[in-house]
Amino acid sequence: MTPANSRAPGVMHLIYSLTAGGAETLTAQLADRAGALGFRPKVCAWRAGGPVAERLDRCGVPVALLDLRRRRGWRGWKAWDLARAVYAVCREARKHDAAIVHAHLHDGATLGVLAVRLTRMLGWRCHLVFTHHSISEAPPDLIRGSLHWRLRRWLFAWSLRRADRIIAISDAVVSTLAGVGAPLDRVRLVVNGVHLPPPTTSRDRAAIRCELGVAPDVPMAICIGRLDPAKGQDRLIAAWAHVRALVPGAVLVLVGDGSCRATIAAAAASQGSQAVLVLGARQDVPDLLAASDAFVTASAFEGLSLALLEALARGLPCMSIACPGNTEVLADGDGLLIPPAGEAALKDGLVRILGDRVLRDDLRSRGPRLIAQRYAFDRTVEQTYAVYRELLIKDSA
Repeated sequence: MTPANSRAPGVMHLIYSLTAGGAETLTAQLADRAGALGFRPKVCAWRAGGPVAERLDRCGVPVALLDLRRRRGWRGWKAWDLARAVYAVCREARKHDAAIVHAHLHDGATLGVLAVRLTRMLGWRCHLVFTHHSISEAPPDLIRGSLHWRLRRWLFAWSLRRADRIIAISDAVVSTLAGVGAPLDRVRLVVNGVHLPPPTTSRDRAAIRCELGVAPDVPMAICIGRLDPAKGQDRLIAAWAHVRALVPGAVLVLVGDGSCRATIAAAAASQGSQAVLVLGARQDVPDLLAASDAFVTASAFEGLSLALLEALARGLPCMSIACPGNTEVLADGDGLLIPPAGEAALKDGLVRILGDRVLRDDLRSRGPRLIAQRYAFDRTVEQTYAVYRELLIKDSA
């Protein structure tokens, strides 16, 4: 990170945790660029630790870990817990002299709105920018239509109407925001982006496969994402016996951690030795992508998958369920899209992406070109910081 002038405007990112994930990774990357663009960064999370926290520390970005010791989501919270959290965020923003609080994900929106409103009541000017990273109207772990889901959707909509600017990472996310009544004149489309050229690998393909116990000529697909029912790893595992019957020896590698890890690991073990490898969270994702023959995802809820973009940047053939965010990326034939419903289509898609060499060769050349044209990270950074400047210019007018 390039050090910023101590008098530069402060930006504090607010996010639930700093574990591995798309929103968390993007937060760290944006904070790392702040100094070079004339801002002072800080990241505030209310769950301690994680690989993204370690990355921020290496980059010299200050991190405040609130460690509020609450369960996932807002279940079990009392009024005092919420007041304590709002005060803690407000305190950290004041300590940083933040002109911008940039909140992420559903919980961040509400906590950010309340904290910024408190700072304004105390006579200090601060703006709230919120990025919505998904197509969910409420936290995706809630049962759609339940009382809790409806309450959280209402609270999310209330928060959106009080944000100064709202960033949507795809057209699909803009549609979600419109559906909950967000003020569209405050919405800015800033699509996710990744680095080109992609990060270099520390080991060659043969060494990585040797570590995994996968032979050099065995077809290998990789899926990267949180181990969660919405991400669909269970569907991939269920389809894998069919894939191996038609693509002998094919291996599925699952990278990521989450609440369903034990269930996913048990399902993987039922497929037999070396059929499905559950690696957990890894720091060598570029190496694993380079060792793979295809990237696959069966996620039903994606605003715009960073893992998909990283695979495309590396020239890896990609297959995705046709969920709204990923469909925007692959709609022009830059990857294989399959219908969201129906296990037969999923099985056929997996067999095709691993078994059709002509298709894979065509897709390899398309990915990096697509990223350069539409999803370069430099463009994401420029547009995000333009939103900050828009608010600061408004203050000085």
